[in-house]
Amino acid sequence: MKTDTMNKLSLITFTTLILVSMAGAQPSTSIDIELKSTEPTPLQTSEYADIWLEVENEGTVAADNVDITFQENYPFSIDRGDRVNWSIDEIVPGETYQLHLQTKVDENAVQGENTLDFTVETSSTRIEEKVPVEVRSDRNVLSVENVEFPGKVAPGTENEMRLVVGNLADSQLKNIQVKLDVSSENLPFATAESSTKNIEKIEAGDSTSFNYSVAIDENAENGVYKLPVSMTFENEAGTEFEQSTFTGINIGGTPEIDAGLDLDEPLEDGRQEVTLRLVNKGHGSADFVTVELNETDQLEVIGSKEVYIGSMDSDDFQTASFDIYVDTEQESVDAPLEIPVQVSYSDQNGDVSNSQTVQAEVYSQAELQRYGSGSGNRLLPAAVVGIIVLGAGIYYWRKKRS
Repeated sequence: MKTDTMNKLSLITFTTLILVSMAGAQPSTSIDIELKSTEPTPLQTSEYADIWLEVENEGTVAADNVDITFQENYPFSIDRGDRVNWSIDEIVPGETYQLHLQTKVDENAVQGENTLDFTVETSSTRIEEKVPVEVRSDRNVLSVENVEFPGKVAPGTENEMRLVVGNLADSQLKNIQVKLDVSSENLPFATAESSTKNIEKIEAGDSTSFNYSVAIDENAENGVYKLPVSMTFENEAGTEFEQSTFTGINIGGTPEIDAGLDLDEPLEDGRQEVTLRLVNKGHGSADFVTVELNETDQLEVIGSKEVYIGSMDSDDFQTASFDIYVDTEQESVDAPLEIPVQVSYSDQNGDVSNSQTVQAEVYSQAELQRYGSGSGNRLLPAAVVGIIVLGAGIYYWRKKRS
């Protein structure tokens, strides 16, 4: 009896071990995020940081529809427009995927180990990942205390930038070099002179300024661009430090669309076609441009009053034609005809609409004939052609008859 009981217990234990082993062998996915490198190393308080991470599937089956999101958590924050989400169709077991994160470290961050928080979602799971990263605050640092530069600059212009750099250390810093890194092809500007400035030393608590001339590409698109600023220096012991930060350049020219007449013939009373010439004299581009002709007591628009132009870049021009009827004979005042024009468009600041008045001289038939123009003279070539055709016909008829 005792032997049977022991055999049953052994069978139960063996069965349990098999079930546990089978459960452990079930296929699964396991997404792991690992820190690869940072710039700077370690991360510095009050500075922007570039962080490279590696995502790996450590499981036994492929992970589908992987969605990785960085959750802003103190002391890390993200500027508007910077990437915080990555979507991957599939990560097979053992495969890796590289992530690049840009973040700013708060100036009051606790020194030591902090964590970058991520959520990882797949078609079957959702997990939280915390990646440890080191944060430090060196006292022997330079600080960009102020950047003097226009709030918005137009393409094709050259502007002065003044960086005020202060020594926050308790001792002298020496061999200071401050550089605007404009080497990237994605930056639509360059320094007109040297992008690197040097100074021998800055005493503790003092500050100095570095001046640069920044030329904006005439074809630059509107937007805010990050300009990297790198600084190298030494403390009194001769230890060399390197530090980087960013400043921003806001490129945003404003469109300025002017309307004028583009006439092949002088204006006169009656029905005729008139062409407007639109020129964008501003530095910014305009989208969805439309031009509308408004009526007055002397001007009537026949047909459509509005013409859609589309987009107009800086220094671009377009034309719009209208069928009009002019009647100035009832007016006793000898003044130019005023043509009210409404120009509407959209730019980076929103929708814009402005009214303009285009003036044009209207000539009488007597004036047009005196100046050798007008409808009377436009009939002359047709009359001459008619006389020639008639003469040729009479000549041919007489010759055939004879």
